[in-house]
Amino acid sequence: MRIHPVFNVSLLHPAAENPIPGQRREPPPPVEVDGLEEWQVEDILDSHWERRGRGGPRLKYIVKWTGYDDPTEEPAAYLEHAQEVIANYHRRYPHKPGPGLDGARP
Repeated sequence: MRIHPVFNVSLLHPAAENPIPGQRREPPPPVEVDGLEEWQVEDILDSHWERRGRGGPRLKYIVKWTGYDDPTEEPAAYLEHAQEVIANYHRRYPHKPGPGLDGARP
Protein backbone atom coordinates (compact mmCIF):
# COMPACT_ATOMS: atom_id res chain seq x y z
CA MET A 1 0.00 0.00 0.00
CA ARG A 2 1.34 3.40 -0.94
CA ILE A 3 0.52 6.58 1.00
CA HIS A 4 0.14 9.68 -1.09
CA PRO A 5 2.05 12.72 0.37
CA VAL A 6 -0.93 15.09 0.03
CA PHE A 7 -2.84 16.78 2.86
CA ASN A 8 -6.26 18.35 2.83
CA VAL A 9 -6.01 22.12 3.29
CA SER A 10 -8.28 21.89 6.37
CA LEU A 11 -5.49 19.95 8.15
CA LEU A 12 -2.87 22.66 7.61
CA HIS A 13 -2.15 25.51 10.04
CA PRO A 14 0.23 28.48 9.77
CA ALA A 15 3.61 28.03 11.40
CA ALA A 16 4.18 29.72 14.75
CA GLU A 17 6.05 33.03 14.76
CA ASN A 18 8.43 31.71 17.41
CA PRO A 19 8.36 27.90 17.27
CA ILE A 20 11.14 27.41 19.83
CA PRO A 21 10.70 29.19 23.19
CA GLY A 22 13.56 31.58 23.84
CA GLN A 23 14.60 31.71 20.20
CA ARG A 24 15.79 35.17 19.16
CA ARG A 25 15.86 36.57 15.67
CA GLU A 26 18.91 38.41 14.46
CA PRO A 27 18.30 42.18 14.55
CA PRO A 28 18.26 43.91 11.18
CA PRO A 29 21.50 45.46 9.95
CA PRO A 30 21.88 49.24 9.92
CA VAL A 31 21.00 51.26 6.83
CA GLU A 32 23.82 53.23 5.24
CA VAL A 33 22.93 56.88 4.61
CA ASP A 34 25.57 59.26 3.23
CA GLY A 35 28.31 56.83 4.24
CA LEU A 36 27.06 56.57 7.86
CA GLU A 37 25.27 53.65 9.49
CA GLU A 38 21.82 54.39 10.88
CA TRP A 39 19.28 52.21 12.68
CA GLN A 40 15.54 52.69 12.31
CA VAL A 41 13.61 54.15 15.25
CA GLU A 42 10.33 52.30 15.78
CA ASP A 43 8.96 54.53 18.55
CA ILE A 44 9.87 56.97 21.30
CA LEU A 45 8.71 55.65 24.69
CA ASP A 46 9.65 58.53 27.03
CA SER A 47 11.71 61.71 27.37
CA HIS A 48 13.48 63.48 30.21
CA TRP A 49 16.12 66.09 30.96
CA GLU A 50 19.48 64.85 32.19
CA ARG A 51 20.93 67.48 34.49
CA ARG A 52 24.27 65.80 35.25
CA GLY A 53 27.51 66.72 33.57
CA ARG A 54 28.89 69.83 31.95
CA GLY A 55 27.15 72.02 29.42
CA GLY A 56 23.78 72.21 31.14
CA PRO A 57 20.80 69.90 30.86
CA ARG A 58 20.49 67.52 27.89
CA LEU A 59 17.25 66.18 26.47
CA LYS A 60 17.21 62.37 26.32
CA TYR A 61 14.73 59.93 24.80
CA ILE A 62 13.95 56.29 25.56
CA VAL A 63 14.03 54.74 22.07
CA LYS A 64 12.50 51.48 20.80
CA TRP A 65 14.57 50.39 17.81
CA THR A 66 13.05 48.36 14.96
CA GLY A 67 14.02 44.69 15.33
CA TYR A 68 15.50 45.01 18.84
CA ASP A 69 13.86 43.87 22.07
CA ASP A 70 15.26 46.30 24.62
CA PRO A 71 14.84 50.09 24.40
CA THR A 72 17.84 52.37 24.98
CA GLU A 73 18.32 55.89 26.30
CA GLU A 74 19.74 58.27 23.67
CA PRO A 75 20.52 62.00 23.58
CA ALA A 76 18.19 63.99 21.32
CA ALA A 77 21.19 65.05 19.20
CA TYR A 78 21.71 61.41 18.14
CA LEU A 79 18.19 61.14 16.71
CA GLU A 80 18.38 63.71 13.90
CA HIS A 81 17.21 61.07 11.38
CA ALA A 82 14.00 60.39 13.36
CA GLN A 83 12.39 63.82 13.51
CA GLU A 84 9.02 62.52 12.31
CA VAL A 85 8.88 59.87 15.08
CA ILE A 86 9.88 62.50 17.66
CA ALA A 87 7.20 64.90 16.38
CA ASN A 88 4.57 62.13 16.66
CA TYR A 89 5.69 61.41 20.23
CA HIS A 90 5.34 65.08 21.24
CA ARG A 91 1.90 65.28 19.58
CA ARG A 92 0.79 62.29 21.68
CA TYR A 93 2.43 63.59 24.87
CA PRO A 94 2.61 67.41 24.72
CA HIS A 95 3.35 67.65 28.47
CA LYS A 96 6.56 65.57 28.22
CA PRO A 97 9.97 67.31 28.05
CA GLY A 98 10.99 68.31 24.56
CA PRO A 99 12.96 70.84 22.54
CA GLY A 100 11.80 74.42 22.07
CA LEU A 101 10.51 77.29 24.17
CA ASP A 102 7.02 75.90 24.73
CA GLY A 103 7.38 75.56 28.49
CA ALA A 104 8.83 72.06 28.25
CA ARG A 105 12.32 73.20 29.24
CA PRO A 106 13.70 72.52 32.73
